[in-house]
Amino acid sequence: MGQQALVDRIDARVLAGCVPAFAQENDKVIAAVNCAVVRPGPARNPLVMRFIDAKALKAWLAGLSAGLGPRGCAHGDSSSPWNHEGTATGTLVCKPGANGSYLAAWTFDDEDVAAVAEAGDRRTIWIWWKDNAYLLTP
Repeated sequence: MGQQALVDRIDARVLAGCVPAFAQENDKVIAAVNCAVVRPGPARNPLVMRFIDAKALKAWLAGLSAGLGPRGCAHGDSSSPWNHEGTATGTLVCKPGANGSYLAAWTFDDEDVAAVAEAGDRRTIWIWWKDNAYLLTP
């Protein structure tokens, strides 16, 4: 499944104007795109990636969430399950990002997809994430 197939699954009410993120692709990430946000929040265009399989997604997530507990992102650095409309969806990681930003990374386990968004502070990315997390269309 390539970049266009991934873009076709992204909800245009959440993210738009997706462009290839070739630098993020490798033997584990088979498609990656950066997309513009429809509603303000993230400081940079979020990254959406499709992994080759669940094992690759879990390995990426394990590296990203090393040392984090399940406090919940509203309370600080965290790695914990998230759900959409009561259905377990994946894992949400919140922690400091690059250059003083704060990031949210979340997975769609049944799709082998992950998204990463960064903002200037934890509150901004948390509020944006709560309203925009479910960015894949059925």
